[in-house]
Amino acid sequence: MSICLTANGNIAVIDTKTHPIISTIQVGLVDDTGITSATNIIVSNDGQFVYVLNSDNNDMSVIDAKTNAIIATVQVGFVPISLAISRNDRYVYVSNGGANTVSVYDAKTNQVTATLSVGNAPSAPSALAVTLDGQYVYVVLFTEAVVAVICVKTYQVVATVPVGMGPSNLAFSSYGQYVYVSNTIESTITVIDTKMHRAVSTVQVGDFPFSFVITPDGQSIYIANVNGNSVSTIDTRRNQLIATIPVGTAPAAVSVTANGRYVYVANANSDTVSVIDTKKNQVVSTIETGTFPFGLAILP
Repeated sequence: MSICLTANGNIAVIDTKTHPIISTIQVGLVDDTGITSATNIIVSNDGQFVYVLNSDNNDMSVIDAKTNAIIATVQVGFVPISLAISRNDRYVYVSNGGANTVSVYDAKTNQVTATLSVGNAPSAPSALAVTLDGQYVYVVLFTEAVVAVICVKTYQVVATVPVGMGPSNLAFSSYGQYVYVSNTIESTITVIDTKMHRAVSTVQVGDFPFSFVITPDGQSIYIANVNGNSVSTIDTRRNQLIATIPVGTAPAAVSVTANGRYVYVANANSDTVSVIDTKKNQVVSTIETGTFPFGLAILP
């Protein structure tokens, strides 16, 4: 199943086989204009839990994926922006954009067990990701145009890697050798070698690349270009652009199925989700959603 977060506070649950919406879940606060405080969403690797950030409340909702019920609400830092989960599902890391911190949530105890300082104010920590071995957390510091590398044993920043202007999101290659960073202002993807903690390549993509996803086989990256109304595809073996796929207006989030066959794209200004067939690199279905879909994840 695919889950899509919309601006009216609904999580739309989509059947990835036939593409209809089969359920909706209300999360976060909704103001007088009908806009929610929910900002980001992620699914545990075992598919049992869904985590949703609520920026106005400075908290995180924990949802049971089987029952679609909210089972816990956990306080995190000021203005939570993004989240990442360790491979064993034990820890969830939350970047707090208004506090220059990262909260560490222990899924066993259902508590935040540590709060880490990153960057120099105002660094605006945003996207983050955990290495496959769980030893490091990479955090995008938007205003500094760098990625901070945190050692989870010491909770200390051990390296900072310069990237392009306006870094927004990052993700690891299938084997963890590289981490990719989308740079919105420069319309590029920076490739970082995780052993050396330094940038080794830069790839030009579409206008304002924001969210992106790496296919399970590690061979392709699909990047949502918000201002370009398109998705760029990169061949990771050559670090080259191989396709540009038209989608809806203002694509804000992407996710890929476990078998790599389909990529789902949330089109914020079209109120739709585009379904891309990765074999053809073409849109094969368009799903109507709620208002302003901007978050997307797929249950394994």
